Order: sequence, then structure tokens, then C-alpha cells
Amino acid sequence: MNINNFFKGFQPDLTVNNIDDLSPQILIDRGIKGVIFDLDDTLIAEHTGKLSEKIVQILEDYKKAGLKTGIVTNNFSSKYCEKVRDLLEKHNLFIPMIENAYKPQTLCFEQMLDFFSLPANQVAMVGDGIVTDTFGAKKAGLLSIRVEWFSRNTFKKGSLLVLRELVVCTYDIFRRILFGHKSTQYHMLKNTVENSYLFLINPKSSQTKLEEIKEIIQNHFEGLGAGATYKIHECHNFDNLSLTYANDIKNGTYSCVVAVGGDGTVREAISLIQNNWSVVLGIIPTGTGNLLAKSLNIPTESRAALKVLTQAQQKKIDITQVNNQYITLVVGAGLDANIMKNTTSEKKKSLGILAYCVEAFKQVTKLKHSLFMLEIDGKKHWKKAIGVIAINRNSYIQAFIPQLKMPEENNGLLDICILKAETSSDYLAILTELFSGAYKDENSKIEHYQATTLKIKSIPLLNVQADGDYIGKTPMNIKILPNRLTVVVPEVI
Repeated sequence: MNINNFFKGFQPDLTVNNIDDLSPQILIDRGIKGVIFDLDDTLIAEHTGKLSEKIVQILEDYKKAGLKTGIVTNNFSSKYCEKVRDLLEKHNLFIPMIENAYKPQTLCFEQMLDFFSLPANQVAMVGDGIVTDTFGAKKAGLLSIRVEWFSRNTFKKGSLLVLRELVVCTYDIFRRILFGHKSTQYHMLKNTVENSYLFLINPKSSQTKLEEIKEIIQNHFEGLGAGATYKIHECHNFDNLSLTYANDIKNGTYSCVVAVGGDGTVREAISLIQNNWSVVLGIIPTGTGNLLAKSLNIPTESRAALKVLTQAQQKKIDITQVNNQYITLVVGAGLDANIMKNTTSEKKKSLGILAYCVEAFKQVTKLKHSLFMLEIDGKKHWKKAIGVIAINRNSYIQAFIPQLKMPEENNGLLDICILKAETSSDYLAILTELFSGAYKDENSKIEHYQATTLKIKSIPLLNVQADGDYIGKTPMNIKILPNRLTVVVPEVI
């Protein structure tokens, strides 16, 4: 054995004092497309389970730069690693992690390379260990980058780290002899699996016949060739949807869930995506309102929407959590919920969106005031009103009230509108203003707040609607989730 070559195996290709010294551009300039991180003493202080804002920003910068990221750690505590994963998810960072990896063996690196679908010469390993990280990465053919722990720890602790690594290597030799060449995969979220689509078709909301829309999808994917896969699920009811597909979504079998229907179908698609927020939402709008699709400029023609789905870009949007459900547009208690509940599928099929207008004017004969106890960002308000609406997208309300000056979409805030009609004429005036776009700022019949959380209680209990569908009665706990959902959108939006 050449002694010089042996020691070169422990010499990193690049050394940095801190991980924040390693900008994405440095790696991109070296032809790197994927980065594997060690966990303890690299991303976080050893065994603390704390993720600093600086590290979060670094990981976000890597993601924005288009670099694939993963974590490989010798830590064998599943609870500890789960805590780290939860911290990452809170920041919308869905990073695959291999725990109990037994670096410097190369299997864990090979698994991550397969996950990235990248060759070894396009992936870097970033860690503090001389043996486990540097030596292991070089054996696997990766670019080796060492975070210089001597800059952060005493020489004594550094020596102990080297000793610990040697013990790990010795143990690994015996482990491989006795149990074979294995490592533990932990929550390998397959969020990088591309072009795998699950279509949820709601026949009840489709403006296109079921067989026709299925044929359109089939013809579109035949034109794409072998690079894409898809499955069609007919949602005659949504009761068993989660039981059927929750594990597939969690394990990353599908990279995109496509709602073929209206806003209600979109909500059901999100109920699946909540199992793995790295899965993308696609929309083929065939429902009555299609308000989310309209606000995102997604074409209403199915073939054009399919083209957007497989060729366009992605965008993160705010969504709203209502109790244990997730919605994209609006939740309301009282007046608007009564309108939605009484507008049947048959009416929507025959009249389209006009069905809602007809029912809205019918409600004038049933006008009732209720007492609302609203907790807006923790502050309580008692309001007498005919309804309360909470909106999380600027474009929804502006579709009806163009003159209303509201912040940009995805501002991390709910727009709360309290409808305070005292008489039937007030109610009709509000409806006229909403549907004609003649709203004026000085109109005191619509009281407006902005907040991140809203709790609604009422006397008596009132109907509640979410994205146009009846979902139950008050009370309701509502909060905004900024940039939680990723949606496929047209190139120009």
C-alpha cells in the first residue's frame, strides 16, 4: 500500500471553518448538483437537536440554487432524528435522512446517490469527521468537504472525536462481518421522484364527461413518452381516499397529486398532500367555481391545463388550516355557508356559478343576525353580524371587490370580513357591492381585519363552509400556514 495515498484518503478536498462559509455557488462552480450533510456538529450542535435560523437560511439557499440535499448521520436515536426532521418540516424543508448509517461504509452514500439520481462526481459530502465523513466520502468517490471542528472545539474534544470515529470504524467492521452490509433508511421522502402523477377525478363536478377527460389525460401522457407515469382515481366519494393513498403519498410514490374538479376536489387533494408537503398540487379545473385555478391563471380548457401541469413552473402559496382540514381560499360562518349548503350539485350543473347568486338573493327572506365571539390573534371581539368570512388569498375577494385595496397574495395573513347588515336593504346593498365591484372603503357594513389566527364561536351554532363546501358548524379554529403548499402554475403569473 502506498502510504501517501492512504493518508490522502483522510485529507478533504476542501476545508471551511463554518458551514455558512460554503456558498451554493462555490459548489455549483465545481460541477456539484447534490450535497450530503452530516448532522451533529455540522448542521446542528451535537445532540442538542436545535436548528439555528442561520442553518435554515443556508438550506433554503441551497434549495433555491437547485442543489439536491440529504442528511447521512451515524446517530442511532430514531427519536432524536425524528425531532430534527420535525424541525426541518416546520421550515418547509423536506430533506431525506439516513440514520444509523455507519459511515465510513459507502452503502449509505450509495443509497443517497440513488435517491438523488446523480453520479458520485456531482455530489459533495459536508461533515466534521475525518474518518466517518472525509474518508467515507472519498471512498464513495464524492467531493469531500470538512467543517473544521478545531475552530469550534478544544484539542481535547477533537482528539476524543477522532477516537470515537476509530471506534465506530472498528465496530463497523465486526458489524458487517456478522450482519452484512446494511444501513437504516429513515424517512426517505422521495420528493425528488419526478413525473409521477395521481389524478383525482370528481365525476360530479366535471364539466367534461368522465370518459372524455380520461381519454384526454391518456392521450397527453402518450405524447410525453416513457418519462412520465400516472394513475387515475375516480372519486365517486372521498371517504376512503386517505386510507387508499396516504402511505403512497408519505413514501413519495407520486410527485404530484392532480385535482380534476372544482375547489372541493382541490381540498380533498390537499388532504392527501398533508402526508408529505413536498408533493406538488396540480389542478385541472372542471368544477363550477374553480376560484383557486382562476387566481393562479390556470387554463380552464383541460388540454391546456394538462400542458401547464407537465411543462410549467411551481409556486408556493399560503393555505389555511380549519380545525383539522386544509383549504386554499376561504372559510365562512353564517350567511355564505347557508348559501353554499343550499346550492345543490344539480343547481350548479344547470346554472353554473349563477346558482350561488340565486341562492344568495333567496337568503334575504331568511336574514338572521347572530352573536359572534371572535378571537383575532388572541384578542376577543363580540360582533353582531349575519356572517364572518376569512380569506387567505387576495385574488379571491378581489374577484368580487376589485376596488378593495388589500395586500399581495401569500402575505401570511388572513383577511377577515364581518358582514354587519342590520336590515334586508343593508344585506341587498352588500350583495350588490360584492357582485358589482362597487365596494367603497367608507362602507361600514363590511368590517375588515387582518390576522394570522381566528377562532369563531357563535350563538346559535352556525353553518360553516370551506372553499364552497359545507363542512360543519361552529366553533372553528382557523390559522394561516404561509407558503405551505406547492402548486403547478403557468410560466407567467
